Amino acid sequence: MRKPQAVTDRELEILKILWAKGRANVREVQEELGRNVGPVAYSTVQTLLNIMEEKKGLVRHVVEGRTFVYIPKKTPEGTLREMTKRFIDRVFDGALDRVMVALLDARAPSPEELARLRAVLDRAATSTQTPSGAHGEAAGETGGLASRPSREVTRSGSDPSSSSNPRACGD
Repeated sequence: MRKPQAVTDRELEILKILWAKGRANVREVQEELGRNVGPVAYSTVQTLLNIMEEKKGLVRHVVEGRTFVYIPKKTPEGTLREMTKRFIDRVFDGALDRVMVALLDARAPSPEELARLRAVLDRAATSTQTPSGAHGEAAGETGGLASRPSREVTRSGSDPSSSSNPRACGD
């Protein structure tokens, strides 16, 4: 099995095109990229798609006549989940609470978004309850807050234990 590699911004743009269309050849991807992000050479798009297929396993192709038609191998949800996990692990050393503080500091949520966030947090709290009533990680999940020592995190995102951590997110 291939180790997941980081998806570049341009690769993500290509994936978004393929997810929207379901499948596309190099020319179709090139034209759509031109509309979305500006002109991109055909050979650049072809090279990116080759890398996305051969090295990263993000897409596959089928041959129709003399044309390669590219199809995304993963769903948008699966890819987003992978990218988010990598980001949380890399930038926040896996600390979900610090991620949430940083997100809420970056932009105030609307009342509707707050309601959805509360519902998600309530479901997460319920799913992490063990039969004895103690908090633990949900079956099959790793990296939950319950597995980490409790620490105080302020609204500004500062964490007393992370002041010497070069990966800590600061303002």
